Amino acid sequence: MTYFTVKEVAEALSANVLVGEGHMDLVVEGVFIGAMTMETALKYMRRHRRKAIITGGDRSDIQLAALSTDTSCLILTGGMYPANQVVSKAYEKGIPILVTRYDTLATSEMVEHLIARIEPQDAEKVRLVEKAVADNVDLDKVFE
Repeated sequence: MTYFTVKEVAEALSANVLVGEGHMDLVVEGVFIGAMTMETALKYMRRHRRKAIITGGDRSDIQLAALSTDTSCLILTGGMYPANQVVSKAYEKGIPILVTRYDTLATSEMVEHLIARIEPQDAEKVRLVEKAVADNVDLDKVFE
């Protein structure tokens, strides 16, 4: 399991969930830092799905670009809050916005070291583990 839920990311960062509390079970398959021009960032964002974007709260251009692609959550650093336009769009799309007090580097390091957990109620992860075991483990030999 190399992915996390938005809830796991929020907990690791002690983040404030600004919007999207009902969508904390969204999967995060990749994490990107939005510190480039909006045009360049958009090229990268379009190539990846189910991602988290780490950026400052004052980067509305990056945030709006992320919200126009398959993004699982926005992680805003430095305790900075986004513009109302970003909040409205995230609310419409059901994409959580997490606000953390940490700077971008510390935030990215914390997310990088996040350890994936499998909770019994996480049906998708449980299903993936069951499939991996079925595809790769000879249970008859295990129980001989």
